[in-house]
Amino acid sequence: LQNIENVDTPFLWVDLDRMEENIASLSAYFRDRKLNWRPHTKGIKIPEISKMALEAGASGITCAKLSEAEIMAASGINDILIANQVVGTSKIERLCILAEKIKVIVAVDDYGIAVQMTNAAKLKHVSIGVLVEVNVGMDRAGVDPGFKTLDLCKRIISFEGLNFEGLMAWEGHAAGLTNSAQKKETITVSLNSLIETVNMFEQEKIQLNIISGAGSATYHISTGFN
Repeated sequence: LQNIENVDTPFLWVDLDRMEENIASLSAYFRDRKLNWRPHTKGIKIPEISKMALEAGASGITCAKLSEAEIMAASGINDILIANQVVGTSKIERLCILAEKIKVIVAVDDYGIAVQMTNAAKLKHVSIGVLVEVNVGMDRAGVDPGFKTLDLCKRIISFEGLNFEGLMAWEGHAAGLTNSAQKKETITVSLNSLIETVNMFEQEKIQLNIISGAGSATYHISTGFN
């Protein structure tokens, strides 16, 4: 790289061969386990890299917030999960505009927000995919596992303009644990609460198209619960 001192920051500088190897390795990992891989773009923020993951077999991408999803959609990516709650009239209106253009799924953990979404979706004549977030121990967002999750989902299923897809959980409180035994135990407790909740849906014969979870710091353990 010539004249590096003249390059404005921030800029992306990657070992392309290593990045391509990582993408291929992750794709093969999830394909071998018959799991869908939907990589998160919050650290990447580059549509071209997200497209490389899609070409390698990713089922879609994940964004942290609406504005990131809008940028990815503008680049031609048409299957996006927003893995956080979208709140506020203006953002919900933007979410509806996005849903006119692509398949979008969003996390929900509040009945009132779901009501606002269904009203906005009906006005815009769009369908918004919904994953109800289950709090499996991170205590940042989500509905308590079990009956509270089941109750919210039952109410959302009947909402016009919202397409109930399933559940999302994130065992992020285990991500930073360095003791392998403690990390495995923490993830086990978290995912067992999710599994118990999923079993309740099966007993009620409620279909879950998606059961989403895991991240870069936990997937090697979490995928063992498939």
